[in-house]
Amino acid sequence: MIHSPVPSCRSPQPPLELCHSDHSSNTPSFTPSPPLTYFSASPESDQFSRRAFYNQCIAPGRGVDIHRPQATLIARGLFLSDAYSAMDPTVLQLIDPSHVLSVMPPPWHDYGPAVQTKRIAIDDTEYTDLLPDLKDAVSWIADARHAGGTVLVHCAWGKSRSASVVLAYLVAHAGMTLDGALAYVQARRPLVEPNTGFMRQLRQYEESWLHDIAE
Repeated sequence: MIHSPVPSCRSPQPPLELCHSDHSSNTPSFTPSPPLTYFSASPESDQFSRRAFYNQCIAPGRGVDIHRPQATLIARGLFLSDAYSAMDPTVLQLIDPSHVLSVMPPPWHDYGPAVQTKRIAIDDTEYTDLLPDLKDAVSWIADARHAGGTVLVHCAWGKSRSASVVLAYLVAHAGMTLDGALAYVQARRPLVEPNTGFMRQLRQYEESWLHDIAE
């Protein structure tokens, strides 16, 4: 069985106040989630017979479990994962996403007509311009969750590109500061570490968002 929930001793926290100039039903309520992880297939039970791809989706760093391909619950209806887990049949069956946002260059997985997809073809470098895509991506996630959908956001490792989009979403729709969002996500997915260029742009996004809601 490759479904491996990570237990938590903490009780679910109360909903956070949204940092929106418009607190209407246009945005779903955000409730912090307890840590929950769906591990994808191990190399020994590789469902794709593509072990090289599995190895590419293992983020470099310490520890075995946190760097295995896995999908992480960030909030109700919002998951963050690597590319391998985003294509793993068992993980997809457990998550049952209605929307998938791929933040990496092609080739992209075909999820079929029942799943809405969005693609942002960028590389994970400190020189990549992420800002032009953030507003649209964040709105896309918010609209999907408002409609009751389940969104899976992924890149190659679920560490930098896709994590940056999720962090921007939390800043815009969960009333979090960027530092608070980063701490929140890292508590659930420790390998998350946006590159320096993305962090710089996320701070610009945060400043722009705070300026917009203050007007």
